[in-house]
Amino acid sequence: MISRISFSKLTWDETKKLTWLGAFQFLLFFFLIPFRMLLILTLRNTENSWQEMQTPLETMAGQMGFGHIENTVFILGAGILCALVAFSYVHSQVKLDFYHSLALRRETLFAVKYLAGFLTFAIPYGICQLLGVAAGIPYGAVSGTLVLEAVVSSLQGILFFLVSYSSTLLAVMLTGKAVTSVFGVLVFGFYIPWLTLTEVGYRNVFFPTDLVGRLGKLGGVIPIEYSSPWMICGSMNVKRGEDLRQGLTGCWPPFEDLCQLLVLIVILTGISLLLYRIRKTESSGSALAFSKTEGAVKILLAVPGALLAGLAGYSILMSEVWGAVFAAAAGFLICIIMEFIYRWDIRQSLMHKGQICLTVVVSLCLFLGGRYDATGYNTYLPAEDEVEAMAVCDPWTDYSYEISPGNWIASGEMGMKDRLDYLETQEIAPIYRIAQSGAENAKEKDMGYGNSDEERVAVSLKYQLKNGESVYRFYYVDSSVYYESMEELWQNEDFREKYCPVLSVEPGQIRELTCQWYAEGRWRQAGETAELETESALSAEEEYYMEDGVEFHVIPGQEIPQFLEAYKKDLSQLSFREVFSIYEAYTYMESGQLIVELREGLLDYYPLNFGFKNTIEFLKDL
Repeated sequence: MISRISFSKLTWDETKKLTWLGAFQFLLFFFLIPFRMLLILTLRNTENSWQEMQTPLETMAGQMGFGHIENTVFILGAGILCALVAFSYVHSQVKLDFYHSLALRRETLFAVKYLAGFLTFAIPYGICQLLGVAAGIPYGAVSGTLVLEAVVSSLQGILFFLVSYSSTLLAVMLTGKAVTSVFGVLVFGFYIPWLTLTEVGYRNVFFPTDLVGRLGKLGGVIPIEYSSPWMICGSMNVKRGEDLRQGLTGCWPPFEDLCQLLVLIVILTGISLLLYRIRKTESSGSALAFSKTEGAVKILLAVPGALLAGLAGYSILMSEVWGAVFAAAAGFLICIIMEFIYRWDIRQSLMHKGQICLTVVVSLCLFLGGRYDATGYNTYLPAEDEVEAMAVCDPWTDYSYEISPGNWIASGEMGMKDRLDYLETQEIAPIYRIAQSGAENAKEKDMGYGNSDEERVAVSLKYQLKNGESVYRFYYVDSSVYYESMEELWQNEDFREKYCPVLSVEPGQIRELTCQWYAEGRWRQAGETAELETESALSAEEEYYMEDGVEFHVIPGQEIPQFLEAYKKDLSQLSFREVFSIYEAYTYMESGQLIVELREGLLDYYPLNFGFKNTIEFLKDL
């Protein structure tokens, strides 16, 4: 009787039916692993330059073990293929009726199919990994460490396969056709990135004042590397960091990450088994196994697509009318396409008109609501008595701030948000006036497409509210208001030292100081020329060179302290506008800049114009 057949016998019989799948995967991984090993090692022996660069073991270690994204891609692809093939019977009512008529519990049948599909990958993959190691033995390219890392990377590859296998199996259980199963895999893999892309476009087009939302709030909650099971595996494979143990072939995967993969596999498999138990046989042949989800799935896919189309139309044609037309048309088309996929009958494409109408209405509400700032996001301005502290920064103050006391940053780089956090001050009144001007200008129709000009300056702001919330904004501010307010702040010595960290830098922290200016039209003011002489007048110890009409003078190391003293004196005596003139920052044709290199690759650029009299005199004397 069938009921007395052992589980292992059933599994083996099912595995034999999938021999062709195992053979296909063996060929795939044979050329990917052992054949590649032999090819690389053979080429190494025939190329003298390779022999000089790497030992056989180093050559082998570069091709096996951890960190090979190409192996991961094929493993994840194998997981998708095996799940679609092993459980293809759930898409056929005839096959389902046959299997469910056997004296087997659904859980047992599920386990048999699951294990058989897994073995069609594990056996060929394990053999190819073993052959890959064996390929290096004749060349003396194998060590105990390499074998150990090959074993661990094989176990990691099996976990990657099971993640892909279980994720695809979940898509299979939710659908009733092979075609929609493939679509389900695509949705699982790309839906979150697609939503993030839509959100980023929406914020960039309609919320230009959102400073930290430019990369999407959704991306902060669900980072792209965790947006799907496949992305989790891919990002783990390329993960690097000082906290990871470096092995012979690459970085060892953290044990906790492998445990998380195992937990994910158990969860996905458990959900798939639960769905398998409750899905009805007659759902086979339908687009979705659970017909009540059709409308929700359609709207969840159609609305982001319609909104993305509306954003594209609005950005290209610069018309809200055309944007709305694009959004409505895309929503309508996506709905009828999905309905056609559901029914596979063009005559039923307009079957659910209510869902089409809902999709179009929601898409237009989101589009027009964002276009006309229905929530008042761009013009947000908290009451002054609700603000505890504020910060302001313009695009030209792109300093590392690493040299500032108490604010050493390991990476050596800070984003605008980090700079605003550092520049935070209790002197609110001047910055609040800047914020008022920015919020007022944000009411203008096309403020998101503007640029800094004679009348406006682009600035970034932070509100630190008394309730603990931090709000970041990007504004175009009236130039008169901006410079007047910044002059007031500039009188505060503590603010100056924070805003320009070169004021607090020690000479010993500087790796190199370079003065740069254009060879044509340098140091001119109202026809009066204070011109530095050319190379002949420079100190023999000073490095001088030109690139594309730009002169560079590197200050000798022993002169850096005196140069810094002169520059700091000028920086403190000049007004804010004299130091940070936006036109000089744009062109440098009548000004230069000071390049401060703190260490290799970490550069700060400070203004250097005709107003820096002490600095210019020092350079002339030098």
